[in-house]
Amino acid sequence: MATAAPARRLGFKQKRELEALPGRVSALEQELAALHARMAQPDYHRTGAQTLRAERARCDEIAQQLEQLMERWVDLEALETRAAGPG
Repeated sequence: MATAAPARRLGFKQKRELEALPGRVSALEQELAALHARMAQPDYHRTGAQTLRAERARCDEIAQQLEQLMERWVDLEALETRAAGPG
């Protein structure tokens, strides 16, 4: 009969990372909102093709970073919950 391995606790770095995630996500969401607001301006198309491409690329980059951060957040919270055990 196999016994379940004991739940691993979050290490110091993981705890700090988990604590910092809400701030990192918020900062990226604010940056994305500012970019979207700028892009929604009626004369935005006049800013030039290079700016349009750069800001669109930044939006895509932020979306990818947000997805990675949210996945990491879920993973760290799952570890924290398992380490806490039933309660």
